[in-house]
Amino acid sequence: MTDSGNAVSTYRISVGILALVLFLAASPLAQAGKPLQKKSKQETNSAPQADTDSKRAVLHQPLPEPLTSFGAAVLGDYLYVFSGHDGDAHGEGSDLLADHFRRIKVDDPQAHWEELAKHHPAQSTALVTDGKYLYRIGGLSFLNSSGEETNFNSTQFFSRYDVDTDAWTELAPLPEPRSSLDAAVLGRSIYVAGGWNLQGESSRDAPWHADILRFDLDQPEAGWQTIKGPGYNTRALSLAAFDGKIYLLGGIQERGISRKVSVYDPQTDNWSAGPELKADSSTAGFATSSFATGGHLYYTGGSGIVYRLNADKSDWEVADRLLFPRMFLRLLPLSEQRLIALGGTSMNAGRIGIVESLRVDAGKDKYPKQVSWSVKFDGQAKQSQLLVLNGLKLYAFGGNNSRSPHNFTKETLVDEAFVFDIARQTFEKLPALPQALQSGSAVSLSQTSEHESIFVIGGMGFEENEFAALKSIYRYEPESRSWSKSPVQLPRPRAMFQAATCENAIWSFGGSIVGKDRELLKTIVHWWGDDSRPAPLPDVSLPTPRRSFGGAVLNDQYYLVGGLTKSSGIAETVDVFHFKERTWKTAAAPHTPRVFPSLVAAGDKLYLSGGFTNVDGHFSPAKSLEMYDPQSDEWTVVAAELAGVDPSMTMFA
Repeated sequence: MTDSGNAVSTYRISVGILALVLFLAASPLAQAGKPLQKKSKQETNSAPQADTDSKRAVLHQPLPEPLTSFGAAVLGDYLYVFSGHDGDAHGEGSDLLADHFRRIKVDDPQAHWEELAKHHPAQSTALVTDGKYLYRIGGLSFLNSSGEETNFNSTQFFSRYDVDTDAWTELAPLPEPRSSLDAAVLGRSIYVAGGWNLQGESSRDAPWHADILRFDLDQPEAGWQTIKGPGYNTRALSLAAFDGKIYLLGGIQERGISRKVSVYDPQTDNWSAGPELKADSSTAGFATSSFATGGHLYYTGGSGIVYRLNADKSDWEVADRLLFPRMFLRLLPLSEQRLIALGGTSMNAGRIGIVESLRVDAGKDKYPKQVSWSVKFDGQAKQSQLLVLNGLKLYAFGGNNSRSPHNFTKETLVDEAFVFDIARQTFEKLPALPQALQSGSAVSLSQTSEHESIFVIGGMGFEENEFAALKSIYRYEPESRSWSKSPVQLPRPRAMFQAATCENAIWSFGGSIVGKDRELLKTIVHWWGDDSRPAPLPDVSLPTPRRSFGGAVLNDQYYLVGGLTKSSGIAETVDVFHFKERTWKTAAAPHTPRVFPSLVAAGDKLYLSGGFTNVDGHFSPAKSLEMYDPQSDEWTVVAAELAGVDPSMTMFA
């Protein structure tokens, strides 16, 4: 959003309770024959500051690099992070381990990460504190570099770090090498549970650890004590001390993921069963993190939901949810009412370095939380960019540098390209588009498990000296940061449409041709993203031709909501296309018809936001957020208005 008092543009990003990202991309109401609503001035904050009215959620300085399977602890005012895995998701090698031990004064927005005395790097390790010292326990190292034959090396480290002297002291090593473990401090004892002894080239025959270990910090000469385990093997678990007992949560066993909870009572030396972890995702129970604070036990995993053990310890209740769901993270207490979550990996975004804190006040009323920040950048576009979210990176291509709704000249169209790193709250300028354009569609398509390209399709631009809809397709390679023009193109020019990916193909819906008649396109164009020609689906056409609409994929179906019809009225019919059956059906219409809306799928629901609606013959901002449930075929107004979110912003999930 442009600040009229500053020549430098700013973009405002907001993350809300649905873990949705909203990004400014004003739509050209010139195409609807109505003027754009004037934008208000926005204050610019320097990244990576994040602000929130309620302070219920805060984004902190991100990790210097995205990490998984690391150790972390809070001691005093500082957050400490030890080593971890910072390479490819399944890479195996000593050079893929983070050879760092760092800390940051977590609530100081001006603080930076400090490098501390190193210790042997490892992943699948634990870091705990007794309130004075930090203790590093076990972990997995490698005797090879990436690209070489794998040589695993679970370790026996038990080492103490002194924050005053910035020095490590070696203590009694673990009885056997152990990694994929977790640890917790109860009273003056450290407990270690789970894991295996992974050595050599294969994990196939690695012995699992059925026992748990206890180390009395007041009697170090006694060394490690072996205690009978819960009766099953597990790793990638989480361990927490709560109410005088040790809670062992989930993990993965020889035959699959476990949601079991086992409770060890040191007073009776007995195990008992706790309430199972919630089945809230396909990975529920795997690579969770747990901690107790303020008289409550909390855990979270891949779903991002933060659970609290209820008062009678019989079930888990929802305490809150993370803005950025992830597993292989660390969840730690900052106070009795605040937790901090850092690092980990998500199914959609891979390794992440985000650090976020949240309040978990038991008994307080739940209310939506929202975090927003502004990023200065030197882009010129004011509207009509092509946007695509790829993991936690938001790409912005092209656009129009004028706020005038009818200004389509060679001078107003831009060829700029940017990527916004949501995790790090920064931006980077990319090589320019081969052609200045606006109002097309951009999608990300994985053609192999390791290679992903971004395609910029159609739009509006200049063919020689004539302003027109485009047939062109451009391909951007994030790895090489390079552009190429596809040898094939759309069968007809197409602008103000939506493209989506499904079944390893790109599907283009709706849109129009620029010109006097502004013909609306009825076809669906299917393309594999290769050198084959994009082609309309035979005998399939849009029931309600439209442009400038919201579109989203949910359960193998594509939903078209809102937009403008041939009569320049707002489409009220919701058309639903089934990708496999190639058939259409009609769904319930939202409460507020809209043009230029955002539609996203999150979980098993659709969310509709922004755009403009017709009020007394004039376009007015559509401020509400609506949710669609395909099971009931009903729309619900989730919020009448989202504070700080302009209707011209685009929503992503």
